[in-house]
Amino acid sequence: MRIHRTSILVAMLLISPLGVVAQSAAAPAPNDALAQGFLTPPDSAKPRAWWHWTNGNVTESGITKDLQWMQRAGIGGFQLVDVAQGNGQVVEPKINFGTEEWYHAVLHSAQLAKQLDLEMSIFSCAGWSEAGGPWVTPEMAMKGLVWSETDVEGGKAFAGKLAEPPSNEGSVRDSGAGGTPGDPHFYRDSAVVAYRTPQAETSMASQKPTVTTSSGPIDGAALMDDSLTTAVTIAQPKEGGPTWLQYEFATPFTARAMSLGSRGLIPVGKILASDDGSTWREILATPGPQGYHGAQIRTFAFPAVTAKYFRVEFDRRGLGPAEVIHGEEDTPPPPRAGIAAGPPSYAISEAIFYSDARVNRWEDKGAFGSLMDVYDVVPTPDAPSSAEIARGDILDLTSKMDKDGTLHWDAPAGHWTILRMGYSLTGARNRPSVPAGSGLEVDKLSSKYVQQYFAGYMNPMKAHLGDLIGSTVQDEVESMMVDLVEKRVDGRQQRISTVHRPQPVAFIPYREEACAILIDELRGVLGVDAQSAVNCSIQIAYTGEIYPLSAKFGICTAGCKRPLAQFSWSNPYRPYPLSVIKARYSQLNSARSSYLCGECECKWILRRCLRSKREIIRLPAHYLQLTFGFARYGTHVCSLCGCQCCELWHCRGCSSQRSES
Repeated sequence: MRIHRTSILVAMLLISPLGVVAQSAAAPAPNDALAQGFLTPPDSAKPRAWWHWTNGNVTESGITKDLQWMQRAGIGGFQLVDVAQGNGQVVEPKINFGTEEWYHAVLHSAQLAKQLDLEMSIFSCAGWSEAGGPWVTPEMAMKGLVWSETDVEGGKAFAGKLAEPPSNEGSVRDSGAGGTPGDPHFYRDSAVVAYRTPQAETSMASQKPTVTTSSGPIDGAALMDDSLTTAVTIAQPKEGGPTWLQYEFATPFTARAMSLGSRGLIPVGKILASDDGSTWREILATPGPQGYHGAQIRTFAFPAVTAKYFRVEFDRRGLGPAEVIHGEEDTPPPPRAGIAAGPPSYAISEAIFYSDARVNRWEDKGAFGSLMDVYDVVPTPDAPSSAEIARGDILDLTSKMDKDGTLHWDAPAGHWTILRMGYSLTGARNRPSVPAGSGLEVDKLSSKYVQQYFAGYMNPMKAHLGDLIGSTVQDEVESMMVDLVEKRVDGRQQRISTVHRPQPVAFIPYREEACAILIDELRGVLGVDAQSAVNCSIQIAYTGEIYPLSAKFGICTAGCKRPLAQFSWSNPYRPYPLSVIKARYSQLNSARSSYLCGECECKWILRRCLRSKREIIRLPAHYLQLTFGFARYGTHVCSLCGCQCCELWHCRGCSSQRSES
């Protein structure tokens, strides 16, 4: 079927509580209510369409044609989203998000939807992710934990100004510094912590290793400057062979961890050690287990390795989403026009070996990255007490720092590290949005700011649409595809942490006393708990506010009335007898997403059953609730019953905890 493309594209994605069902070979019995329901679906079961207003190319004539076509085609409603992505007819003048012309077009859509008996929904912002806009001030925006370190010799009074932590927009440390001119620089202090520096800590840079690569010697200062804003480019040798970075120490160096940063995703490769520079032993492989987002900086902890030579080999670029989710190898992007293709190169922003102990993959565990909650596969190895921070050697100095960052402290004898901790902006913005609708994402950990965001978005909508809000406009869509990574510590902090050490004071950046957080000492302070605390706070401060706020306008956040599913029109459902679908429906849990294998009857989310290699039968979405965007990607195997599927939290076969295959 070919769809006429009007000035507004009807997205080729249907959101339905019922879905598309293949016809049965035999006619259904007259008293078969389920079968008759598929043949003549009620309005509540009709599919809804994503309705994209692309790049301001909107006209009231196009709106009328689109909605009339939906009504004729049997679509029950639509979800309006203004996006800066997609193609279609180009019209002038544009109707830009948030203008009077735009609100008039939305009003026309709602009035026509009422006339045609179509259910109307609106997205929660411009673009489909997530809750941001021009009315979100830096104070209201998403924030992340940042810090600076100052080394101090004790046994005397210290009076000095501590270095200010990064105030740029970025996801971790100083990443993103020096970005777009005009980006806000926002910073607030949270806490000052001092800990006695572990005896085993020796700075790699102080050892002045010789730095070479597969292409020859280089100046490695940018790799050891503790900044993610500098980098060294390492090209693959012209004659072929592996690409590598190597450190040679004058005397053997003991390493227990390494931080590896890249201007792209962490490359696929390995970390090696050698006593003579010729015979190498592998320490670990990179990038390690991860979510599909990948990472640009990652700290790998491992049992102590003493060697004179350390090398990092880069086999290929980092893993893309398709490889992580489906195991399919991504196709490298084609070279841009006018640029000659050459051997691959790697822009490495950091490569530091540490002699003291670190939390393995602390960036991911501390919510600066994404592990998809599979923390058990990256445990932190044991280390001697000389390499760790003793709990009794951690001091809270917050009250001793002036507002300008000057610390006054009578430091006890010994060597101390002082952390000045605070929060700056992550820089997350709603997307994909036209410039008129683009802005900072609202702070998901603050009920107050969520309320202000919602008022800034819905009050003008209510003023222009009146009683159509709550009657014709019945839902607000929360896509939840934005990187909801927040790590703020503010006046409601409960405890303090050094974040990157395995034995610090137990800190978790939670704000709501309702979140019951357990510190798991065996996993290190930054095990599951940091992300769990953030997730819990998001549920309370964001999700817990959006639902009642929507209810005050008479609308529902999509999914609260009925389970919703989304699927691509370009992926037609495999024909299968309705009788078989009915017979096997009873085996499914309707509150979870599942596909059913036609041969071995196991339940899946992937397109193919890994056991029988058969195509998956996709059951009607009426019986499913596909929670799009959750951490259910990648293949996992149950350690007890051997059942394989994509659920990360538990095994459907025996309800045991799942481990990664």
